[in-house]
This record gives sequence, structure tokens and C-alpha cells, in this order.
Amino acid sequence: MDKNILFNNLTGKPKALFLFGYGSEVRQFIYSGFIDDLKEHYHVVVAARILSENLKHLSETHGFQLIELIHSEPNRLQRFIFGKADACFYRAFHQKKKFSYFGKAHNSSKSVKCSKFFKWLLPGINFLERVAFYSSRDKKTDRFLAEVNPSLLFVNLPRSPYLFRLIFQAKRFGTKNCLVFNTLKEIDANGRINVPIDDFFTWNVASSEELLFYNKHIHRQNVHAVGSTYYDKYRPCQASAHKKHLLYCAANPKSIPNEVVFVERLFHGLKDVGLLENLEFIVRPNPMDNDFPRWHALSQRVELKAVVPKWIWYPEENWNEALEEDGEEYLALLKQAKFTIGSASTVAIDAVVAGTPFLCIADNFWPNEIGCCDFRYFAAAENFKLVRQTEAVYCATTFDEMVRSIHAAATVEIRQAAIPAVIIENEITAGQKIVNELLKGKP
Repeated sequence: MDKNILFNNLTGKPKALFLFGYGSEVRQFIYSGFIDDLKEHYHVVVAARILSENLKHLSETHGFQLIELIHSEPNRLQRFIFGKADACFYRAFHQKKKFSYFGKAHNSSKSVKCSKFFKWLLPGINFLERVAFYSSRDKKTDRFLAEVNPSLLFVNLPRSPYLFRLIFQAKRFGTKNCLVFNTLKEIDANGRINVPIDDFFTWNVASSEELLFYNKHIHRQNVHAVGSTYYDKYRPCQASAHKKHLLYCAANPKSIPNEVVFVERLFHGLKDVGLLENLEFIVRPNPMDNDFPRWHALSQRVELKAVVPKWIWYPEENWNEALEEDGEEYLALLKQAKFTIGSASTVAIDAVVAGTPFLCIADNFWPNEIGCCDFRYFAAAENFKLVRQTEAVYCATTFDEMVRSIHAAATVEIRQAAIPAVIIENEITAGQKIVNELLKGKP
């Protein structure tokens, strides 16, 4: 066992263990201030798969213990059952097959037959999956958990292969497992939650109901609508009076692989109708995109500027960690934008919170010219419904409709009431609400 795991808890407080499998957890748990709130009552330990220099610095400044994440990925049988359970879930609830860590990843537009049969079958497969994970224990994982001995365990991506066994085996040590949802799309995209979680912390009542709809075994009293820790730091604010640019926020390249071509065509279209006069056109690549040179190549062909997110990248290790200044610069880009454009995502919420109208691309404007740009699926998703209903969010299925929306949005003054209902407006932060909920059951 690595020496950095062997430590004494001099505070006498119970331990809270955070599992960082991908790096995205840094923004949700550290930059949001949630760990700062929690460490008043718990000795906080962060177990990260990659011990970056940024994380080491954050450990010193925020006062939490940083250790290496010891993990073991599921064995062949566990992976096989997981993939079959995912396939059954998607056939029971979705028209399109979605991403599975251990199943085949592809989309199918064919309608699903016999969905009632798969809903009947799903509990049995879920049971087999739990048996497979409980019956096979990894000794490294057991030693790791015994050394840390946490009272609480926090995750935001419970279906990760890096964390699956840890979550199951932690229950054998009497640990209370807590899931804080990472994004608005998380429940829909990864709706099948079959890991042992004691408390679920969702964005709002609607997402709580969605979680319960997909997972009949979860008890309502264990699901808490608290808001989003991500927006604890970036609360609704006043937009800049000086609007300097039009901002396009790109999607995950796995979802829309040909988006560069689409953006170039969009740029020329907006310029031809005079909507870029006295405005700079800025593209912010998706933080999950590790091919930034293609955006720089685009900026050399047309008069646009590509602003690359400030992240630490380990593409071969699947580790994507935001730097704190990226959040500040991203917020500045949003506040100074006359409009923000992009696919249906939490970027819409980011824009409206920053006081900027959001123009959602709800379809490929030029399907005969450009392929591999299916925006429809995300715009029609149930979890985007509350965002679509927001008065400062406009959805366009054609370029002409986008032009009309831009003219309409130019007259909109974003008020507090325009903030999407997906965010619960609390007198206290979502992080503080989670802490208060946890303290109710603390001895």
C-alpha cells in the first residue's frame, strides 16, 4: 500500500472520501466550495486517479487530503452483465440506444419493440449484476477502503468503470454512499443506477422524479432536490453592458463529429445577413475535445477566434481537469456575448445565468451539405424541456428561424425570472443544503 494512504486523522472528525475518476469532479466539488463547506464537519479525503500539480496545489489551499485512487476495473463477467443490463434498460425506456461503458456504443433510429417485456426483464438482470459485483471482491480495493475508513463516500459518475467496484465494496465497510449529479443530462443519459447509493442529490424536483421513474428500487426519501453545486459559485449575475462578440460553444465531438464544418457554414451565413457587423465571432471548443488544432485551422480560414478552454489534459488516461481560471474566463466570455449559440446542453443555463440569451441549434440547418451533425436528439430530450421553456432560450430548426430568433432576442432583457427552473434558487448554496441533509443523520 502506498505510504500516502496511511495517515492519522488528527481532527477527530469522521472522514468523507471523494472519488475523482475523470478530473471533471474538480469543478463540481472543489471550485464550487462544496468541499470547503463539508470540511467544517468532516475530515475530507480526495482520492484521484491522476495526482496533477493543480490538484496538489488545491489540496494545500483548500485543506483536504489528497491520495491516489486505488481501483480495479470490473472483470469479464461483470462487464458482460453490465452491458446486457444497459441494453435491456435502453430497450425498455429509450427510442435510441445510448452509450454504455461495456456495451456497444452506437445510435439507432429504429423504434424499440416489446418495451414492456424489457421493463419486466430489467429487475432480474439488475439483480444478477448486483450478485456479480458483491460476490467478487478485489483485495486491493478492500485494503484501500480499510486504510481510509470513510464514513461518507461521494461520487458524481457512479457508472464509471474506475469507481464501480469501489462503490460496491464500500458498503461492506458500512460507508454511506452519496451521489451528487454532475450534469442536467446525467439522469437521462445514464438513467440506470444499480450501484448501492444511500442518498441522491439532484438538481430539481423534475430530475428527482425522472430518477425515480427509471429506478423503481430507489426510495423517495433518499432523493433530495438541492440544486447544482456547479452554480453555487456562478450565481445569476448582470451581463456586461459592452457586448463585444457572438459566442459559439461547441458540443462534445463524439456527439457531433462534423461540427467544425457546420460552424464554418454558420459563420458565412451570419455574415451574409449582416449579423456580424461590429461583432467578433468567437468559438469555444468543448472541453472534452482533444483535437483543438482543427478549430485553429478553421480560424485561419475565416474571421473567427477560437478560445481554447484552460484544462489539464491526459487524453490517453481519459483525464480532463479544469483549471480554476477557465471558469472565470468562460464566465467573462458569456457576459460579454451579445448572444450565445450552441447545441442543447447546460451551456444554455450558463449563458442565461450570465445574462445572455441562448440560441439553441435544434437541427442541422444544411443536411444536404453537411453530414454527421444531428442536433435534434439533444434538443428534444426530456431533460432539456425546462430549459426550452425559459424565455431567454430560443430553439431554431432552420437558419432563417435562427435569424428571426436573433432579432427577437436582441430586445429581451434577461430578468431573474428568466433563469431556467432547472436551478433551485436557494437562500443557501446547494453545497450547504447537502451538508445540512447529511448532518440530519450524523450521530
